[in-house]
Amino acid sequence: MKNLLATPVGRDSKFPAWFNRGAPNFDFLALCYEDVDDEILECATYVFKNKDYKFSNFRKYTNIHPDIIHSYDFFFLADDDLDMSTERINGLFRLAEVFGLDLCQPSLSHQSYCSWAITLWCGDPKVVLRYTDFVEIMCPLFSRRGISLCLETFGKNSVGMGLDFVWPKLLGFKNMAIIDRIRVTHGRPMRDWTQVIDSEREWRIMRDLYDVKTYEPKVYQYVIEK
Repeated sequence: MKNLLATPVGRDSKFPAWFNRGAPNFDFLALCYEDVDDEILECATYVFKNKDYKFSNFRKYTNIHPDIIHSYDFFFLADDDLDMSTERINGLFRLAEVFGLDLCQPSLSHQSYCSWAITLWCGDPKVVLRYTDFVEIMCPLFSRRGISLCLETFGKNSVGMGLDFVWPKLLGFKNMAIIDRIRVTHGRPMRDWTQVIDSEREWRIMRDLYDVKTYEPKVYQYVIEK
């Protein structure tokens, strides 16, 4: 199994702490949206420098290097303001493989700032994961099949608003989960994107392109540790 972690990189990114302990079972693509010191990029397998948002930059990188999609089995596109570790990222990739997931994410600790309550840890340590119809754009992990079906959605609008409702439709609402066994913390307040972009236009683009609308995310099934 070959895994790729891709994250936006700026001067305030938290990603260096992800590599403090243990050997990663993944390669690392740094999507630099700001100039940073080269020394903090020493852990990167690949570096792409371009001032843009996560999904647009990833799409631009794959346009230049299309073979990368066929070179990896799983792709974790995490925001750079998460608190997590090599061990937890390794575990996330392993569980995605074990359960054959096409789209998943770690759960968020109860100390996290979050937009969607369903993404918070369920509170039961026996729960390995929950099959759902929703994965947030903050930290999606795709299988090669999943990203092959969803990659063309990247960069359709500025920041990816609405993608978390588009991807489930493209994947037939199957093989999606929130992995409670792996918890990360989103320790920064949610950004008010209305100060940066026209959020109504962002959503309208997705609605018109993919004929989607918002819905209340739900859990289909719990997987309990035996």
